[in-house]
Amino acid sequence: MQKKVAYGGMATALCVILLAMSSYLPTLKAATLFMASVIPYVVYRSTDGKTAFLVYASSAVLGFLLCQSGSPAIVAAYCICFGNYPVFLALLANRRFALQITAKIILYIVYFVAVFLIFTKVLIIPLLYSSYLLFGAGAVAFAVYDFLMLRTGEYLLNYLRKNN
Repeated sequence: MQKKVAYGGMATALCVILLAMSSYLPTLKAATLFMASVIPYVVYRSTDGKTAFLVYASSAVLGFLLCQSGSPAIVAAYCICFGNYPVFLALLANRRFALQITAKIILYIVYFVAVFLIFTKVLIIPLLYSSYLLFGAGAVAFAVYDFLMLRTGEYLLNYLRKNN
């Protein structure tokens, strides 16, 4: 139990540091946001779902409080989809392929609608392209993100297991 708490605290701190880097640095925003989203996946696969969800929730709250002045869009994207998707991905890991694909499509639609509404209605960020083009480009980007999330998460897990 104490090991999970310590591991979760270190993972939360790492997520918040990566979120701060993504919010305040002028370059590498996508890469640091991606690495911040890999952390809950690694925590889920190495401990359990409860710890991973707590890492996501605490890093989202701390990121929202500490990094809001840097880039609210980055923090909102992490809170809406990049932070919690790795937990869903790890939950779907041992399911049938058809169920995985169906769940990922439904999650993408929910994420797109949530991000679209928050960015256009709450943050009032003007859209430069049509929503259909954004939906299609987002679907391709989401598929690439899903593939990279699995590969990077498994690589980090193998690295951690080998060096422990």
